[in-house]
Amino acid sequence: MGNPGSGKSTCWTALKYANDLRGEPTKIVDINPKSITSDEFYGNYNSSGSWKQGIFSYFMKELGKEKDTNPKWLVLDGDLDANWIESMNSVMDDNKVLTLANSDRIVLYNHMRMLLEIRDLRFATPATVSRGGVIYIYDQEGWQWKSYVESWLEKCVLREQMNKSGVSEDKKKEIIELLKSFFMTKYIPKLLDTFRKSYKRPFPMVDITLVTTTCKIFDAVYKGTTEENLNYMEQWFAFACIWAFGGSVSFFEGEDYKKTFSR
Repeated sequence: MGNPGSGKSTCWTALKYANDLRGEPTKIVDINPKSITSDEFYGNYNSSGSWKQGIFSYFMKELGKEKDTNPKWLVLDGDLDANWIESMNSVMDDNKVLTLANSDRIVLYNHMRMLLEIRDLRFATPATVSRGGVIYIYDQEGWQWKSYVESWLEKCVLREQMNKSGVSEDKKKEIIELLKSFFMTKYIPKLLDTFRKSYKRPFPMVDITLVTTTCKIFDAVYKGTTEENLNYMEQWFAFACIWAFGGSVSFFEGEDYKKTFSR
């Protein structure tokens, strides 16, 4: 559980690769229950009275049929909704059995797991909460966006241009460290803190989205490595910040936050 961009998918993906390396190849089926109806998810009787298999019940049955006992995970990647999660309680308790409307019973075997990748438990009932083991991934300390910046600095357009232009390693390191300081100390932490405290939006926006947008805009406006252009690097970075952060706010609840940000 955690905000979008907090690293939930990365955690279970890393665990899957760790299993693979230790000789336990892990099979994953990733489904978004919110993208389909409950009937499409579990199965239902159609207008002719015949049973139509649901997506989740189909994959749960097929994984159970496989003869090996390597790990198999059903990842339900989407916000909780009482329309689909309540029918999952029998799978999440000690019985580990999914009972369908056609009386079919599908077992979740010991080598199989069900993972819910969700933002929060706002719409979960006590019955659901009591059955799940929860790992909450906190994102307010910023290691997610800082890790993204570290990765981006290794392959950004600026670095590519410097590699092509034959800039010396010492100069390259100096320029990248300067750009990194814009992210880590001079601009981004203050902007994130200000937006978190003083700006309201009609829709939620997580920190890493604002930072990745800044990176993409900076890549787009970068004009190539010349001595003159490098002198304007901070202006380009400020331009990227203005559009990434300013573009995320608008007139909301009687306040023109875009104008406030402009001032």
